[in-house]
Amino acid sequence: MKNIIDPLISQPEPITLLLPVVEQILKLSKIKTTRDEIVKRFYRKSPRILIVTGALDHPSQIYDQLIAYQFVKEIWNNKAIPFVTSIPAICDGIAQGHYGMRFSLKSRNLTSEFLANHIISHHYNGAIFLTSCDKRPAADLATAIIVDKFYKKFFNKNFYALFINSPVMKDMFIPEKLKKKFPDIIKIIPEEILNEKLRCNVYTKYYKILNSASNLKRISSRKIEKFLYELSIYACPTGGTCPFLGTGNTSKFVLYGLGIVPDEFAFVTPENFFNNSTAIRNRIKPLIKIIIKNLKKFSVGEIVKNNFNNGLRIFSAINGSLNWFLHFEYLAQILDIGYTRKTILNIIKNISVYFDYNKSLYQFAKQPIEQKQFFGFLFKKGIITNNLTITGRWVDRVGKFKEKNSVFLLKQPFNSPFIEFKGNFFKSLLIKLTPQEQKNLEKFHNKLFITKVYFSEETCNKDLLKPKKFLQKVLKNSSQKTIKRVEQWNNGEIKIAILILKEGFKANGMPEMYYPTEYINSDPLLKDKVILITDGRFSGATYGFAFGYMIPEAIESKTLLSLKDGMILHFDAIKKVIRIIKGASNENI
Repeated sequence: MKNIIDPLISQPEPITLLLPVVEQILKLSKIKTTRDEIVKRFYRKSPRILIVTGALDHPSQIYDQLIAYQFVKEIWNNKAIPFVTSIPAICDGIAQGHYGMRFSLKSRNLTSEFLANHIISHHYNGAIFLTSCDKRPAADLATAIIVDKFYKKFFNKNFYALFINSPVMKDMFIPEKLKKKFPDIIKIIPEEILNEKLRCNVYTKYYKILNSASNLKRISSRKIEKFLYELSIYACPTGGTCPFLGTGNTSKFVLYGLGIVPDEFAFVTPENFFNNSTAIRNRIKPLIKIIIKNLKKFSVGEIVKNNFNNGLRIFSAINGSLNWFLHFEYLAQILDIGYTRKTILNIIKNISVYFDYNKSLYQFAKQPIEQKQFFGFLFKKGIITNNLTITGRWVDRVGKFKEKNSVFLLKQPFNSPFIEFKGNFFKSLLIKLTPQEQKNLEKFHNKLFITKVYFSEETCNKDLLKPKKFLQKVLKNSSQKTIKRVEQWNNGEIKIAILILKEGFKANGMPEMYYPTEYINSDPLLKDKVILITDGRFSGATYGFAFGYMIPEAIESKTLLSLKDGMILHFDAIKKVIRIIKGASNENI
């Protein structure tokens, strides 16, 4: 690290203030040393490496402290200086369905700015990011890129980092003893839901179905409350990222694809997350060597920029969460590579989905051989190109694997599920559709819809919990002329387009619209009649005909703000166009 500017060493005060910090960190790690040794390391310009853990009130972060001090030991044993800091994160599951969700996406930007300011101000040379779930993986990566750019510009050096993915939560089925205890409730639950693993998003399905049954007086609300109480005891049995392919687990694939996660920490379970001392030892020594040699090719910015398309293509190949569209756009802006939504769609449009996203991510995390086989398959297909990662080139990562298909490969791959729609009251909408959903989309093709406009997700959710009253409200707020016109065009069928507006990033933080989509798609009265359009976003667990990530958001558009109940919307699934009909005859639609 000769001839590299180090503003910390040039001033006496920072070192004196950091002495008790390092002493306490080493003490907690049960490392005995002297102040003299710590000061010597500062003056030798030994690499200062920060371990970024998460606050303990997020399920994906509850094990961070257990692994952090293992990294501390290896950093110290390799003649560097370890530091530990913590950052809070909003759990989207905890914030789901109430006002807290409006702060989740905003927290990504705030976290990256705050953490970058912190790292630059304390002038660390590298970092170990324990990445958590939801918005923190993207925020942590943005942080590292911002710091790397700053160091290159002002200090003639680079910033280096390892990203350690959080474990995948253990999952389980609804216990048989619970089924036996509540047979009348079990009769109401569709078999396909009973056969799903018991996760937080599945808990929502039970809630909606039983709430509807209560409204129909098929079962008492008191009994439902008792069942849901006992059901909650069995959900989320461990910490970690929810074990379906939501945003949290999509992040694991993407960060690994971007080349910044070591193989051993790409997919892990709670059981083996903090029992990986060999892997920690094997990764810290090379990181410190890279920092000392100031090798630009291993800096965060260079690694991510060179692997950005790999990350995008893996995202498409696994049918990842739509939330990562926002993160890719955000990271591209920070990297100064000029990718837009159109660029991203063009890169992934020919990438088929190969990953069996219906299987348990917990089981995937338990089987490193299956992981290697899956990524080896993508490498062999040319989806992953042989770029340099933080642990070597991709050929070295996947080169030695048995060429047999992973059990996590789909038997029938399908085309990219990410589709953009255009319209006359917006510029762009995104939707993610499985093959079955794409097939079902045909039932909405060339149909007219009556609009029901909400400027609040909560209001919409309350209406959807009472589907019969919701349908009555839509008809009541529409003219007889409109109803007749829609019925004539749709061969007697009423279809409805729900618009939830003023939920965009600038207006309201762009919350996820998970609950309205779940309430629509789990209800037999609504699922074939209703599409949802919003300037909000969607959960990785979302399914059905929900269009979001709208450009522009409503508060930036007089046209969107002027939309009202009882207007007519035309849907063209082939041309990918949604438009409001204004005074045109049926023949001209």
